[in-house]
Amino acid sequence: MGRRWFTHYEHNPNQTTAIRYSINESNPALMANLMRDIATKVTAAINKGAIGAGIQTMLVQAEVPAEKAAAASSSLSERVTSDFVHSNVVLGMNNQMVPMLLLLASYVGTMIMSMNMAQSSMALAAAGIPRWRLFAARNIINVAVALLVSLIGASLLILLGAQAERGFLVLWGFQALFVLSFIALSQLFLLLLGMGGMLMNIFLLSIQLVTSGAMIPRELLSSFYLRVGELLPASYAVEGSMDILFGGTGIGGNTISLLVFNVHSMGLGGLVVGLRKDRIRQAVQKPGDPQFSF
Repeated sequence: MGRRWFTHYEHNPNQTTAIRYSINESNPALMANLMRDIATKVTAAINKGAIGAGIQTMLVQAEVPAEKAAAASSSLSERVTSDFVHSNVVLGMNNQMVPMLLLLASYVGTMIMSMNMAQSSMALAAAGIPRWRLFAARNIINVAVALLVSLIGASLLILLGAQAERGFLVLWGFQALFVLSFIALSQLFLLLLGMGGMLMNIFLLSIQLVTSGAMIPRELLSSFYLRVGELLPASYAVEGSMDILFGGTGIGGNTISLLVFNVHSMGLGGLVVGLRKDRIRQAVQKPGDPQFSF
């Protein structure tokens, strides 16, 4: 490539060469900005080398006076330029922030809902409702809430003018899927640890914000955090959301991963419920309370 540039300088010193960079904007903003900075620095370095090589070649091949050499150097001030080709263009920072906000709002909301469901289940269990009936009712409510909440969220995004390259129905369906995965994950730790599971859910929220790729590119993470991100649903939710909102290769892989995660989480939840013994109600009568017989 360098030889071709020098040949161009010899035969046509006014000709410039452009380096074409392809940037996929369906990525975290930090990744796209980093690629632009790298491309600019690479072009500047190549341009500087091309200028020096071109002037040296001209001076060697022809005895050029100093004043003409200065004029030649000014004509060679920009021999290599950058040509950026953007794919899956993101229309503004407001759209760039949507995947992270969807993740944050969805998981915080599901944590609070799961906490209230756990408290209600404890009260109903104390009243004698069988555990499997409670577990089935919770899962039915979880599916209904995921569909309703995602419908409201997707509608608000469209009404507020957010980007949605793949349309409303795909956005609604995929959002319902990852909201359900968040509910299943937060519910699992509440079933396992009781109300103490909320501490684990708060910890998982922080971990998923880091490992999902919503804030920083996953390529910059260590292998440990990459593996943790693969085990949690947020990374698939963010990647799929970016594909739906900005365009990309498809959400098939992310959809399958979320479905598998939901099956595993609900299966583990059922295992925890099956291993837990039913609570036995004990009627405690205070001394002096009246006794009635029928």
